Amino acid sequence: MNNNIKEMKSTLKYVLLINFISMSFTFVKSQPPMEEFITGSVKGKNEKGQIIPLPYANIYWVGSQKGTVADGDGNFIIQKERNGDSRLVASYVGYVSDTLNSDKNDSLVVFLLNEESTFLHQVEIKARQENYFISQLSTIKTENITSSGLQQLACCNLSESFENSATVDVGYADAVSGAKQIQMLGLAGIYTQLMFENMPFLRGMGSPYGLNFVPGPWMQSIQVSKGTSSVINGFESITGQINIEYLKPEHWDDRLYVNLFGNSEGRAEVNVLTKAKLAEALSTLIMLHGSMLTNEMDNNNDGFMDLPRNRQLNFFNRWTYDYGELGHSQLGINVIDEYRFGGSMGAHDDPLWRQHGLYASEVNTRRYQGFLKSGFRLDEYGHNSIGFQASGVIHTQDAYFGDRFYNAQQQSLYGNLILQLEPGHSEQHKISTGVSFQYDRINEDFWQDTLERSENIPGVFIQYTYERGENLTMIAGARLDYHNIYGSLFTPRIHLRWQIRPSLILRASAGKGYRSSIPLAENLGYLSSSREIILESNPDLEEAWNYGLNITKTWPLKDERNIEFTLDFYRTYFIHQIVADAEFSARKLIFHNLEGESYSNSLQTELHIEPVERLKVLAAFRFNDVKITMNDVLIEKPFVSKYKGLINLSYNTRFEKWQFDFTGLYNSSVRIPFTGDNPIEYQLPESSPNFLIFHAQITRRFKKWEIYAGSENLGDYRQKNPILQADDPFGPYFDASLIWGPLNGRMIYAGLRWKII
Repeated sequence: MNNNIKEMKSTLKYVLLINFISMSFTFVKSQPPMEEFITGSVKGKNEKGQIIPLPYANIYWVGSQKGTVADGDGNFIIQKERNGDSRLVASYVGYVSDTLNSDKNDSLVVFLLNEESTFLHQVEIKARQENYFISQLSTIKTENITSSGLQQLACCNLSESFENSATVDVGYADAVSGAKQIQMLGLAGIYTQLMFENMPFLRGMGSPYGLNFVPGPWMQSIQVSKGTSSVINGFESITGQINIEYLKPEHWDDRLYVNLFGNSEGRAEVNVLTKAKLAEALSTLIMLHGSMLTNEMDNNNDGFMDLPRNRQLNFFNRWTYDYGELGHSQLGINVIDEYRFGGSMGAHDDPLWRQHGLYASEVNTRRYQGFLKSGFRLDEYGHNSIGFQASGVIHTQDAYFGDRFYNAQQQSLYGNLILQLEPGHSEQHKISTGVSFQYDRINEDFWQDTLERSENIPGVFIQYTYERGENLTMIAGARLDYHNIYGSLFTPRIHLRWQIRPSLILRASAGKGYRSSIPLAENLGYLSSSREIILESNPDLEEAWNYGLNITKTWPLKDERNIEFTLDFYRTYFIHQIVADAEFSARKLIFHNLEGESYSNSLQTELHIEPVERLKVLAAFRFNDVKITMNDVLIEKPFVSKYKGLINLSYNTRFEKWQFDFTGLYNSSVRIPFTGDNPIEYQLPESSPNFLIFHAQITRRFKKWEIYAGSENLGDYRQKNPILQADDPFGPYFDASLIWGPLNGRMIYAGLRWKII
């Protein structure tokens, strides 16, 4: 067996040398002798007292940014810290971190971590998983929302995961279909690269309703970063990246997990998760989701349902195979079937709704997705490695909005081969290089038009990382892609992290991003109106620069509590952009190429503090200055809140049996698109009012289960009369796309989480 593994390693090295010789270079540097390294393992003790390995645990030196990550068996190797602090720390989510004093002659260490709920010798373990934190070690500023943070609110899906976030805004696209959209840096979510475990996710046709396709209980964590991301992940990131990590069988201890949810609007939901270890190296996780809303509510008495009826069935199955010292692979499939029906009250049960003057909107979505990820070491210590990612999507959507039909299909294929090198086994210099391929075939049938497009985009990339001690890290990358329609695309990006002092970190970034637009699919909300849709020919490839600066300052308090303050500024400037122009006329929507300036400036500050033990406070404020040229005039971009304030309070009682969460949001007014050419009774003011939203939740934990209850929009605030000409939905002034606030009022909910270990 060992001979076979050695032969496989030798073959992989030989093949990679031939394929990547043109893209990689080597620093001439001698390899440190083995006595300069410490090897070890990280193990954990679960509630049953069993000793288990903790795969991919973090290990680092105290007071230093030097660290490593354990392999799938919890084993690691790290270079000795000769001049710095001799204390070595191991950490793992859900376990209490441990610190060992390492003698300079040590060559082997073993960590044994206890679960956070474990008590030893009547000593209370105070450490627990944070709801939200900013990674101090990451070169790119990354906001991490953990599974604990996702459970602070009724996080039924991804669209509800950002209710207590100052960075990401979520709102409705229209008042009929229930489609939700996000904003980051004051720009639409289509400019934010949405990733599933660092692979492209919910692109194109998946963007209008895709936020509802990710159940909250399935997510292990969410990472949010602003600005351009690594060139390894492609050229599409312009305003930022949201990466979703699903639960994994090798990291998940529960054999069975059940989540039940219901709310006052009549929505019911169930999630069932179960895992099995079929062999020592093979494990699988199955996740099932079902949700339904059949109630029809009309709290504003406009004759339209406040929320659409909907039904969703969602199945996900992933497999993990561990090759031991060689590497591991993951395989997964996801099948989604969703139905939603919105419009006039009673239209669902009336087959002659059109003849009776009622309005209806129906969307049927079927989505099939699969992925494969593999990673292999190329040397004994994991300094050099190779990884491969592949995913495929078939997304079909059959819909109508009143008299308008929109049927579409997207077929996508993605592949990414990544080689990571540490020349001379130096921790100072790292190189990541590889090749990628993206294929998209899109067919749209809208009204009497048929739009077809096929895109083939092969690309190559290289990224260099330089680390000078614990104070300075620089990542410089570039990629070259060839688009079969738009030609060659060159994408340069750079990120810098400077630890000025242990409690003060400065980060900066700059880079370019591109995006191929699907105007109709990305603006489906406008189809819920009587607007004439005008598509100009020959759309440009969208292109923009993004520059960012971030400062993080930490002040220590007693009992290992800290005050953390962050200040961000990001600027996005478009060179080419596809504009959805609703300003020329209230009865037209014109898609055309940008003529003039378009930019976004975003300033945000956050304060994290634990003033007393177990009470965590997050306070944030954000200012957006977003302008776009419409009809030769530079104006504020519509539906963008200039100011936003947030406060989030989270308190746990001793032993964490009770948890209390409260969130308050302030949203300033937004500019509403021009409606001045409508009759006066169908005109809207130039801007919306300011408004406040409050959420609260209480959680009670038991040994194997927990219950929670809460309310969203406690103040029952909602946008008044969100639909123009609601009494005549087929009239010339009907418009349900001018949405700036909540559509549904106060919502009460309750749920149950139950697990079998």
